[in-house]
Amino acid sequence: MKKRILSAALAVCMLLSLSLSAFAITANVSVDKPTVKAGEDVAVTLSMSDALNDIVTIAYKVRFDSSLFTPKSCTTAAGQPYVTMSIVRKDAKGSYVNVSTMDPTSEGQTVQAGAFCTVVFTAKSDVSAETTAAFISEFENAMDTTFQPIHTGHDGGSVSVKVKPASTAYTVALTAAPATVGIDENAQVKLTVSDTYNAYRFVLSYDA
Repeated sequence: MKKRILSAALAVCMLLSLSLSAFAITANVSVDKPTVKAGEDVAVTLSMSDALNDIVTIAYKVRFDSSLFTPKSCTTAAGQPYVTMSIVRKDAKGSYVNVSTMDPTSEGQTVQAGAFCTVVFTAKSDVSAETTAAFISEFENAMDTTFQPIHTGHDGGSVSVKVKPASTAYTVALTAAPATVGIDENAQVKLTVSDTYNAYRFVLSYDA
């Protein structure tokens, strides 16, 4: 009798293990730009590593630095169930918004692999120094059509961006090499710019 009970218990554990492993996914995070200036937007996209079937609800926290960013909007990715975004919330780890989808019929819906939703954040206008900020996805909860919560098998992701003040001052230094030239000799002048840009345009004047 004890052997039968033990066998049954092991069988139940195996079934539960298989059920949970079927929901083992990673919510990767990516951004549309590596650097954001004060007042600019950055789009943070959550992407599912695998598809999830028969989902009634699933929710993730998107963590961010509220001293640097303000959430602006949330867009559902093509082919995904409608995703909503909460107001800014806080817990012991810091600030976050909740992004979630819920099937109003409770019949179950499919969350496709790939992009799930995109949350746009705006860098605050008072950013005064260059710094680095992280956006982190963290699994919050999920439920399938049996109305049983899914507790494990979900990993989050993280991505960082560089945050800069709105206007970055730069300097241009001119260096003559050699410092002295004779008649009919070429005078070479080196321009050194303190920051990197996509293009430069300078107007140089000289004694003709």
